[in-house]
Amino acid sequence: MIKILSANFYRLKKSKSFWILFSISFLLGMYIYINYNGLHPKECVNCSNELGNVLFQFLPNGWVILPIFTTIFMMPLYGNGILKNMIIIGHKRNHIYLANLITINFVNLLFSCSFILGTVLISIFLVPDITIPINKLLFLIVDSIFLNMSYASLFNFIAMSFDKISSISVSFITVIWGFITCSNIIGKYMACENRKLHSIYEFVLSSIPIGQGFLIINLTDNYQFLWFYSLLFIIIINFLGLTVINKKNLN
Repeated sequence: MIKILSANFYRLKKSKSFWILFSISFLLGMYIYINYNGLHPKECVNCSNELGNVLFQFLPNGWVILPIFTTIFMMPLYGNGILKNMIIIGHKRNHIYLANLITINFVNLLFSCSFILGTVLISIFLVPDITIPINKLLFLIVDSIFLNMSYASLFNFIAMSFDKISSISVSFITVIWGFITCSNIIGKYMACENRKLHSIYEFVLSSIPIGQGFLIINLTDNYQFLWFYSLLFIIIINFLGLTVINKKNLN
């Protein structure tokens, strides 16, 4: 598996799509801070959390950028017959899947760090205040790490289960479905005054990766178990992925 990872990181270093999306993530971090707070945050009324209210915006950014990168990065495995050749020369399917999973997780981490760096750098020149309690901030960071891993697991699963244009189609169908589903639930969640029904909507959002992103961005107070929902999703989706890749017929 080490050889596969080395080959992946070599391809990553040479990948134009990676460097373009990495730069876009950095610029988006700067843009979203300014878009939320303006060029003069100190003059903004009730803006005591100028950095905090955009710090976790890298989560929806990854939901859009990651499937684009994953599809482009994985396409040669099928289009050039690389995956079939790797299996013929003795690489195990499980190792190929896990090596790609590690690679996509690493890329997603870099995209997130690039976005955060852009946000933090622009905030230094404007207002770097953040008023989230430190214990809550740290917990939300842990939730975000697990959530990022669930994003990476999902799109790696799609890329390894389908091939060529079908990977692109399924990736973006997943993104669109996620946005539509969550926008409907979020509207009901925000408007609901019934506490029990409100808790049900919150549970549903916690169970969907993109819904978790919404809760984290809005600095939810019920953040203690979000990481657990992500962990369950990671285990289930990767178990399915390993099952599919082991049974997949490669022509």
